Amino acid sequence: MRKECKTKIQKPHFNVNEYIGKKSHSLTVVGLAERKPSDREWKLRCLCECGKTTNVTPSQFRRGVVKSCGCKKATVCKIQGGQSSHPLYHVWLQMMYRCHKPSSKNYGRYGGRGIVICDEWKDFDGFVSWSDSVGGRPDGYTLDRIDNDGNYEPSNCRWVPMKAQNVNKSDNIVITYKGVSRTISEWADCLGIKWVTLHNRYIRGWSTERMLTEPVKRKSHTAGA
Repeated sequence: MRKECKTKIQKPHFNVNEYIGKKSHSLTVVGLAERKPSDREWKLRCLCECGKTTNVTPSQFRRGVVKSCGCKKATVCKIQGGQSSHPLYHVWLQMMYRCHKPSSKNYGRYGGRGIVICDEWKDFDGFVSWSDSVGGRPDGYTLDRIDNDGNYEPSNCRWVPMKAQNVNKSDNIVITYKGVSRTISEWADCLGIKWVTLHNRYIRGWSTERMLTEPVKRKSHTAGA
């Protein structure tokens, strides 16, 4: 009588308990993934921030080459028919890059510091619907967050003139002083100085210490001459 040959699955070469609970990008290890005889090696079972699970090798997890279950890549890269020609498409795409693409030059000021996009706007059509509900985007206007520390969501966003946003926000100018980095707007809030005062000092080429520490001169009001 012929005996059946069974493929023996070896035990993992790593201790899964050393990985459970650890996080890499959007993935958190929750256990050991089930291994089939056809699998080349054991994998870690990971829970993504979106709620789905995926399996990665210990090497992939340690090196951070797999950042999510695929949801973020799909969200950023998905282009449905006709969307790319829509006048709001590139506004939406840049917003997605700033919050979800670490290689974006502006990621550190947005996604890197916790700024996220509401679920409604992760779908391009949802973003367009919001814009239509507030009268659409006027020519020469750009998307602005009312609270610079708030998220991209209907209650915190508006369309403003491009020039007004660049001047009023000053969030493209980061100043580091004594190991602390903040935008001009953030320094103004912390020091109780009008942002325009700090912005003017910056434009005039003041040193960082003088710009942030010199008292603001108050105009004196004397009796009529």
